[in-house]
Amino acid sequence: MRRSISFILLLGFFTLNNSIAQIPRSNSNSPDKQSEETKYERYYEIVLENALSEYYENGSFLVDVQAEVERVLVASEYEVVEELPPLEIENLPGLPVIPPGLKATRTGRDSIKVTGFNSSFRLNQLTIRILIDTSYTQEDSEFINEMAGMVANADRFRGDIVTVERKIFPNQQRGTTLTATTKADTVFIGQSNDGVELAENKFLGIDWNNPKHLMYVILGLFILAIALLIWALMKRSNSENQDYSAVSEELKNLQASLESDERPKDELREFKNDKQAKFEEEKMFIINRTVSQPETIAKLIEDLINDNEDEGLVKAVRAIFSTDPKIIDVLQPYLDDKIHDSILFGLTNIETIPVSEKAEEVTEFKKKLLALKVSKNKGDDDNHLFEFLNQLTNQQLLHLIRGESDEMIAILLAQLSGDRSSFVLQKLDENKRIPIVLKMGKIANIPISIYKKVAAHFSHKALTVSDMKYVAADGVESILDTIDNLPVTEQQSFVNSIAEKDLNLAKKIRKYFVAFDDIPNVNDEILQTALEDSTTDDLIKALYNAKEPVKAKILSVRPDREKELILSELKNNQEFTSIEIEGAKKNILLLIRKVLKSRG
Repeated sequence: MRRSISFILLLGFFTLNNSIAQIPRSNSNSPDKQSEETKYERYYEIVLENALSEYYENGSFLVDVQAEVERVLVASEYEVVEELPPLEIENLPGLPVIPPGLKATRTGRDSIKVTGFNSSFRLNQLTIRILIDTSYTQEDSEFINEMAGMVANADRFRGDIVTVERKIFPNQQRGTTLTATTKADTVFIGQSNDGVELAENKFLGIDWNNPKHLMYVILGLFILAIALLIWALMKRSNSENQDYSAVSEELKNLQASLESDERPKDELREFKNDKQAKFEEEKMFIINRTVSQPETIAKLIEDLINDNEDEGLVKAVRAIFSTDPKIIDVLQPYLDDKIHDSILFGLTNIETIPVSEKAEEVTEFKKKLLALKVSKNKGDDDNHLFEFLNQLTNQQLLHLIRGESDEMIAILLAQLSGDRSSFVLQKLDENKRIPIVLKMGKIANIPISIYKKVAAHFSHKALTVSDMKYVAADGVESILDTIDNLPVTEQQSFVNSIAEKDLNLAKKIRKYFVAFDDIPNVNDEILQTALEDSTTDDLIKALYNAKEPVKAKILSVRPDREKELILSELKNNQEFTSIEIEGAKKNILLLIRKVLKSRG
């Protein structure tokens, strides 16, 4: 019995020991996530501080590192921890442990003991924030950012973040150079000459290293820019509202200066203002007639010489010399060769004529010219100031306006027909095109005296062009003629460009202007009246490939029989050239504009 009890007790004792052995023991060295993150943070802070201390003074920067780790599964029974041998290096990015002897160089902070990172955790992200003093330059900031990423072995794809911020550090002497530290191989920013550095940083009494001073400078420049912008807008508004008479005065002064340069000084002293004005006006009349009607002038000269060869030749030579010797080049194709050679010989060998005699010769020659009764209209000399332009080709017109101001070109183009002015405008630079059109719209405000001076200037200039009708009374009408000769697809955009520069002028133009795509907006009665003068053939061509609203509008005002005919022709898919379609559309637009103009 006792043996049985002893055996049971012995068996229970062994069973109890075996159960206790199966209970896992608590590990006091269980890794903690927060402490592991602290290890990484302290390690990278010390590494970065040591690296920055090699280049910059302590106390002018701060380093803060935030580490994030995550737990990984590791078979602890296979973990082997060995103490690493001492290292003789300064920095080595990505070390698994803090090397022995690696201590913080910053005062007031102790170094930490060598502690291995636990392999149960893995570094997931680093957030490095470095504060630097405002005395650091932008190049310093960029350098620190790059260096921190390299030293810490930051991985942007892993999510590591490196930021460098500039703050005002207390007890920092700005504007002076950084002093040397105890390390012999330290590189410093700045120069040893304090006086030179101070002069550079305090130019015009402003401390350029002080952010407050810089803010004041920027604010002052901003206020100055606003003031200049307001002044420019006010000046532009005043110039736009200014009466166009100022431009006329400018043209008058320009022409006066041109005339004064062409006249000898003795003539200016000899002539009074009224006689001088009459002399110039008569010369302008003869030159205009010579350029516009060279056959008439040539016939007059030949008649003078045929009536009395010697006396007539002398009068012809003196008249041409007194007006402008260059007109002989214009008359050459219309003169007999013998007469031309005689006049040219006389012009080459003639002596200087006093200005008073020149005036008499010009007056006498003008009387003979008027006696021919070339024009039946009274005041023909005023109404045909620019008639000489009809003798010029389009290419010669481009040569004629070369080097002229926008005002002079605008007056000249206003005298041309719509197709010719449109051709010249399209050849001009795009930046000059709209300003010239805007000035054409103000032609009505220019007095006839300015027309005479401008005509005189261009007629003199036309003499240099070999083989060189009307005065436009309304610049808006000239612009409308110009628009009519533009392609239909470009007319609306052209008017929009004018509206961007001069809204009032655009309103005047739109009063009589209708784009082809705007036909649906035209009053039915006006459209019906306008299309009464159109042909069915024009309507078919104009509506070929036109937009449906345009087709519907035009067909709605036509008789039913004609409507059916037009629809039938359009369904037959006839082929029309682009020129035919363009011409038909322009004819319809001209008819609409004619009705609008007749009704005011």
